[in-house]
Formats: sequence, structure tokens, C-alpha cells
Amino acid sequence: MLPALAILGGCSVINQFDDVKAGPAGAGGAPTAGSGGSSPDGGSTGGNGGSATGGSATAGSGGTSDAGPDATVRLLNCRFVIGSATGGHRKLDDFSQIPNASERVLADKFFMMPTGNGTSVRILTQLRGQQNTYSEYFASDTMTGFQPQPIVSNGRLLDAHKLNVSTSGALIIETTSPTMVEGPRFLLHTFDDANVGAQPTIAAITNPGALGTSGSIEGIFSPDPMGTFTVAASFSATGTVFQAAVGIVRQPSQPIQLIPLFQDADSNVVRPSSVVRVAGGSSYAFYGETFRGQREYEIKSDGTVGPMRALTGTASVLLANMSLSGKLDVMMGDVNTTALTLKLLVGQFDLSQAMTFDVTQLVTAKEASSISEVPVGALSGFVGDILLFGGPTGLSRKELSILFIDAMGRVRAEQKLADTPGEVANGVVFPRGTNTGVTGNYHIAWSETLLDPAGQKYDTVWYDQLECL
Repeated sequence: MLPALAILGGCSVINQFDDVKAGPAGAGGAPTAGSGGSSPDGGSTGGNGGSATGGSATAGSGGTSDAGPDATVRLLNCRFVIGSATGGHRKLDDFSQIPNASERVLADKFFMMPTGNGTSVRILTQLRGQQNTYSEYFASDTMTGFQPQPIVSNGRLLDAHKLNVSTSGALIIETTSPTMVEGPRFLLHTFDDANVGAQPTIAAITNPGALGTSGSIEGIFSPDPMGTFTVAASFSATGTVFQAAVGIVRQPSQPIQLIPLFQDADSNVVRPSSVVRVAGGSSYAFYGETFRGQREYEIKSDGTVGPMRALTGTASVLLANMSLSGKLDVMMGDVNTTALTLKLLVGQFDLSQAMTFDVTQLVTAKEASSISEVPVGALSGFVGDILLFGGPTGLSRKELSILFIDAMGRVRAEQKLADTPGEVANGVVFPRGTNTGVTGNYHIAWSETLLDPAGQKYDTVWYDQLECL
């Protein structure tokens, strides 16, 4: 899985797309929130966004099939439930009152997870720069006036997922604890979803020093319903060498030693882009956020590293999730620097194809000439075999839009919801209640970046619901 974040908007594969478009051809491109930022552990606040031998897959831009019009599938029409296209949304936070000397703009980590029966949600996000806390919000049909709650982290918020039906978890890289003397470590913050406002329980999942001491640390994780999860990570082994690693956490109270996979002089090559865990089976981790291909590793259920394969070409796996039917849902991004196009490719595969699927087997669900045409905010991955995009569109990033794509590569909803006063920086959409179909109601949250009277930036955080019919 790729974090509800982050996911795509912070991915360097996508961010580099507009960077290669020189002159007027690149005018439509817009950097995502937090791009180019840095943090004290050396990791990217604007990015997220493996040694066995194996075969090689060819992942080029040619040979993919287009979804094409489907007369049996109509586009949904969505409307706000709480507010409207002209306003009236629920404001969750406003950072304008923070002194200008402090950071007032959010990083690109923006996660939404359902609580209870899904009629309410927990939202986690964090300001850019060096932070010792992150913010927790709750929102629902009727919940109003709940103040944002700071959660002590002593470092960056990296990823967040539902762990099971009753708990949610956040992956933290602890770097600033006054008691930490042996180097950074990963922490798991576990939230009881039945208890609104409660502080999480905290467990160290790696030993101090397991992530090196030089920084540039990134991490994502994928849990299974049994409470076991796989962590894919990268960090600086020395000042000029970067390490990719993986680990399986079976009991969060017992720290693990990460398994080293491979090293490279380019941090983008070792950075994990997606990881998916199969309950009782293998995990599949993808490394690399460049135009030069990726590596996919299989990690066996006993924690040993299985085969590795190289995916070459310009297409990269951005998301991988287990489907409701036990298959593998995959989304890839393909950048054609000659035609100056960006393709989002979608496919669904049997688990027997997890190490052999090829880009030519995926369907082109969306093709754009600029990232400004795709509402990239933060992604929760495939939800009920549907990809839910929510975020900015337009050259000025002042349009809040949605894009829903099913696992067959068919666009189910594509709509501008509203013009916004500020630049939409983050956005996330999640189904409301127990609905697993594409029609119904959805939670939507987003942040906007505005300017105060002195011309200084600050963010606001908003919530609403959508009815899509």
C-alpha cells in the first residue's frame, strides 16, 4: 500500500513529470504541497513519496490498452452534503494564528481512516519542518466543535492505516526524543477506534540505530487483519550510500531488525513506493521512484527474502492493495518524456502473478499532459476495488476535484466540486459507512494554503461529505 498520501502527490515519479517539461509545455504543471522540503532526519517532507535474483519484466509505455468508453458505466454525479460548492464546509483547523516565525503549512502526509461503523473518521496530518507532534481530528455527520488534538511524535508522521476493525495505526520516525541516544527508530502509534480523543499506545518496532544515523529515512507499511504488518524502508547507510530494507512485525511490542536488500548512491532508487501484505502469505515490496525502473521483492511468510525482479522502463508501481476478492489491485504511473504525457494504469491480478505481471496487462485509466489535470492530494489506496482521488486541479490549484477509477480501469466519477479561496494542497476521500459500491456517500477532507495580510502562507483544514449517485 502507499500511504493516504500520500501517497501520489508526494511521489517523486509524479513530481518529476512536470519538471522535465521545459518552457511553455510545462506551464500546466504545479508542484505538490511540501515538495522540496526537508526535515531533521534528512527525509523528504514532500515525498514518500530490494539480495535475491529473479527475472526481469519490461515496463514501457507501449502495449498498454485503453479503457475506452463503456456505455454500461455512467459517470456519477457528486454533491456536497454539509456545505455546497459556494462554501459552508466544516472547518477543522486554521493555522493563521500561529506566529509567522513558526511553520504554518502542512506536509503532504494527510490520512483519513474510518472509526466505529464508518460514519465518522479520524484524520491525521502534520506541519512541515521539524515537528514533535502531529494533529488528530475527528469528523462525522454531527460532530462539531471538537478541537484538534496534538499527538506527541518526536519526529515525522510517515504512514497510517486501519490495522483491523477496531484499531488504526500510524508509523512514526522518532528522531528528536531527549532519551534517544543510539539513532532514529520506527514507532507504531495504535489508536482505539471506539474511543474518540484517546491518546495512542506507542511501541518501538525497530531498535535504535537500525535506521542508520545519517538520516534520509522513509518508511511505509501494510498490515493484515491478523495484526502482522510488513514495513518497507530506506535510509542513509553512509553520507553517500542509501539502503533499502524490509521487515515483518508480528508483535509491535518486540522491535525487529530490518533485513537489508540493496544499496545505491541515489536515494530515489532505494525509496519504497508501495508494499502489500497477504494475510498468511508473502509480502510484495516495490522500491524506486525514478524514470529508470523499479525493483520488486517477495518477502516470504517466514520473513525470508524471496525472488527479486527488475521492472525496467518508464512505468512505476505507485499503489498495490489486496482486493475484496483476494486479488492484487495495482496502479502504475507512466511518464512519456517525448510525448509529454502522464498515464495512470490500473490492473487486477491473481496472486500467482504478483511477481510476473507486466505493464502491458494494465489498462490506461487516465492520460494527462500535466499533473494539474489529475486531482492528486493524498490516497488511501484502493478502497473496495475503487481508487479515490481528491485534490487540486487547474493551473492555480484552486479547484477541489475528485476522480474515481475502478480496478478495471474505468473512470466512475470525474468532477470539479468547487472553486476554492486558497490553493488546495492535500485531499482525501473515503467511503462513509459500510458501503463497498461506488454509489453512496463519502467523507472528504482537504487543506488549503492562503496568505495572511502580511503575505505569509498558512493552511486551513476542511471537512464535508459527498453524495454520489
